[in-house]
Amino acid sequence: RIRQVVRLRSGGKMRCSTTNEHPSQRQSLQTTTRMLRDSQPRAATCNPPRTATPSLGARKFKPVQFYTQNCRGLKTDSSLTELIHVAQWRDAFASCLQETWRPQDHEELCDLEGGHTFIGVGQAHNSAGRGSQGVGILLSPSATRAWHLAKTRYGRSHLVNDLGPRVLAVTLTLQETATKRAADVFLVSAYAPTSAHSEGDWDAYYDSLSAALARCPPKAIAIIGSDANACI
Repeated sequence: RIRQVVRLRSGGKMRCSTTNEHPSQRQSLQTTTRMLRDSQPRAATCNPPRTATPSLGARKFKPVQFYTQNCRGLKTDSSLTELIHVAQWRDAFASCLQETWRPQDHEELCDLEGGHTFIGVGQAHNSAGRGSQGVGILLSPSATRAWHLAKTRYGRSHLVNDLGPRVLAVTLTLQETATKRAADVFLVSAYAPTSAHSEGDWDAYYDSLSAALARCPPKAIAIIGSDANACI
């Protein structure tokens, strides 16, 4: 008895196996194989459509990059300068900083190297030798201009620096050059207590964070850069 087997393999390839077939049967089998192969659907190829040039109304804002970093100390001018160099290398628009350990209640350092600005809060009477807590935000020259633009729009410095040494926030106004459209970014830097702290410390931290977010301007994009001291 003559057996004829046609197997359809993955990728549309055909494999034929026969046992004791007559030459005429083999030719018939090959014809059947070709017919089956030709009947298989094939992927169509086409050139991708050309992307139309967007109109002015469809243009987007230039992408910007935000970073967050636990500094483990930012008390000296040399460490601040080193941080600025890293921010320049990473093309950081703005950086949220935790554990700055700076002793000032609040400070604004303008016209730093490359036109950067440092805004920070800390503990004025820090008993720890190395320092503790403290958060900051490092603004690039572009972000500094966005901060000044927010001052112009709101008539005041939209800066939240009165909630203690763990939470700091600032409003930046980004503006599209061609259309002059503006969008606000509410940038928050936060440093949570560790698991060794009391429930009262955690409640105070969450109260400060909630109070900061309550001052977010309408329609602003809220971005939080935090060392959450989380455990999984």
